[in-house]
Parts: sequence; C-alpha cells; structure tokens
Amino acid sequence: MFKRLSIVLILVLFLVVPANGAQKRTVNSVHSASKTIDVTADTVTPTMYSHSMSFANVDTNKAVGVFYKSDKATSDTAISFEQSFRKPTTEGAADSTYLPSHIINAALSDTDWHSATIDTVKGTFGRFKIKLNGAIPAETTIQIKVIK
Repeated sequence: MFKRLSIVLILVLFLVVPANGAQKRTVNSVHSASKTIDVTADTVTPTMYSHSMSFANVDTNKAVGVFYKSDKATSDTAISFEQSFRKPTTEGAADSTYLPSHIINAALSDTDWHSATIDTVKGTFGRFKIKLNGAIPAETTIQIKVIK
C-alpha cells in the first residue's frame, strides 16, 4: 500500500509542478526551396524578402529569437524584420501591408553566427527584408533561423 501511494504522489507532483524555466521553443528556418535566402552579386533588385511566417501562436509578451549568418565575410547586407496582419500578395516581393518593426543588423559583414531578439510580435505574419548595402561576392548565402 505504501509503494502505491508514493508512486501516485510522485506522479501528481510531476503533473502539478512545472519544471523550472522549462519552455517549449520551435526553431524554424526562413527559407526558399533550399532552406536559405540566397543573395547573389548580380541581383537586379538590391532588396529581397524572405518567405512569410505565421506568428499567430506566439504570445505577444514573449520575445522571439533570431540567429543569422552569411557565408561570405564581405557580404555587407542589412537585415530587418517586418510584420503584417496577412500573408503577402506575392511571397518574396514588396508588400505595403508589411511594416518594419526591428533592425536585426544594419551591416552584416562576417561569417559568424549572430543572435538578435524581436521583443514584440504583434502582427500575425512576419518576414525578413534583406537589403544589399553595396557590392557583394557572387553566390552569397544568408541563413536566418527563428526561435519562437
């Protein structure tokens, strides 16, 4: 009888008492078909946009983490985050319903992983805007991962 009672109490404690600081986080790659955003030196348009992502299930009081890097040390690109209440009319194109909310990096120019925090996501959808600040090496790849 004592063994059965103690097992029940332990199970109840696990169900009632949450683990200290335990949070569930999801890592998403912001991606095209190759799961990266490709920025090339011969790009006609100096501004590109990632595919949009849903933030509908993200608590508006919680921060969203962003990890990003370039594969070229001389990429010289600016990365910012935009929010909207809907998906863009055309993925990867400018859309007037997307409003800038955070500058992630004004001049990314190395190959290290960097992190940033988007402190508030009020829009249902978000995406990244990548702007070339100058000439960049051919076949430059910018990788962005979001933790929400």
